[in-house]
Amino acid sequence: MTISFGPVPRKYSDGPAMIGVDHFPSVRLPVAATFAFNAGKEIVGKVRRTGWTNGAARVFNQPNMLITTAGGTNPTDFTVTMIPQTAGGDPTGAEREVKRKFLFAQTGGTGFTTDVRMPYLDAELNTNTEGNLVTWQNVSSVWNGRLTPVTRDGASNYVGTTGLTTTEIANEWKLADPKYTMNATAMLRGAWTAGPTMTTLLNSGGYIPLSQPYNTAPFSYAGTESVGTIPNANIVDWVLVELRIPVSGLPADATSSTIVGRKAGFLLNNGTVVDLDGTTPISFDINKQGAGFMVVKHRNHLATMSNSLPSNAIGSYSNNFTALANVYKNPSLSDPVVLLPSSASYGMWAGDATKSNAVNSSDVTAIKAAISVITPAGYHFTDVNLSSTINSSDVTLAKQTISTIGSSSAPAKAASSLGSSSTPGKAASSQTQDKKSSVPE
Repeated sequence: MTISFGPVPRKYSDGPAMIGVDHFPSVRLPVAATFAFNAGKEIVGKVRRTGWTNGAARVFNQPNMLITTAGGTNPTDFTVTMIPQTAGGDPTGAEREVKRKFLFAQTGGTGFTTDVRMPYLDAELNTNTEGNLVTWQNVSSVWNGRLTPVTRDGASNYVGTTGLTTTEIANEWKLADPKYTMNATAMLRGAWTAGPTMTTLLNSGGYIPLSQPYNTAPFSYAGTESVGTIPNANIVDWVLVELRIPVSGLPADATSSTIVGRKAGFLLNNGTVVDLDGTTPISFDINKQGAGFMVVKHRNHLATMSNSLPSNAIGSYSNNFTALANVYKNPSLSDPVVLLPSSASYGMWAGDATKSNAVNSSDVTAIKAAISVITPAGYHFTDVNLSSTINSSDVTLAKQTISTIGSSSAPAKAASSLGSSSTPGKAASSQTQDKKSSVPE
């Protein structure tokens, strides 16, 4: 049996056809039926295929709305509800999305997996980059991206994924671009001299590595970011940018386990964080949508974290970390950033030479040890002021960070809680006086 869908809407359902499109609110046909669609025609609404068996790809609302099941016990029927933008299709929430909604249901069956191909129209892209599209599922009112596996065909306008469990297939689905832009501005106290910009001595001296330096503990970032040459004379150093989305939405819960995407990029001397081209804002894939916390890390400065940033439909988050009000402050720690000399701007605390997420006497000892062996100019964690050489200026900066505990605007606390980075962190020892990051670890 062949069912044709042409320019004149026809009724094979218990509901009326929609004028101008083939709209079948509840089409029910056996899997043996063959659909033949005229160009540009599709079924809007619910299509149910009965007599279901595993193994074969079945067409639903249009040629590229395909479902295949495998394994377990197959269901007896399968239903797809597809609502395009022209019929009011709008996925739940106000997030980045292609304006087309997908729902799936089946009768019976256990332990099977589902492969899905989801179609779209160019007119529904809605700021998404077509070549980046992946499938997303709404889990407990939060959109989760399924970045892999994914197949795309921009010419035929579809995105596919495989191996969905019965739990996953029961969720609402959509398509969206996972690449989000992070518009971030941050300053490093160590690289700040007289202002209004930071030093680029590591760059001009040829000491900045061509590959990102955050692939060792405690950062343990496995990204492969690298460049053939340092792309901009105004680059100060590499930084690592993260987006964190805790289930609770609370900053104290924004630990490293809640990272939904991160990438290493470059910090310009004016504080702008840029991508590997040295010019455009850094961007990377995220696997969860919603309000989140942006984190900026540097290899020998204390990390800093934003307050909660709203999500949006255009795929970007923005934060200026040089303004104290824009940085998360752990209530039990002192200010998460430091006022830069002769400036109204704030910068990240300098001196974490040992990469411990705190600045204390251990960092001073490490810097002095590097001085004692006459370490040659280069790219060193103990080079706190990013001058390429290690000397008394680096010791002074670390000591200033430690001593500032006493003059913090935060109420006086036990020594264990006086230092801060804005990223949530572990409590410091009550026997040490150190400057802690307020970024949760």
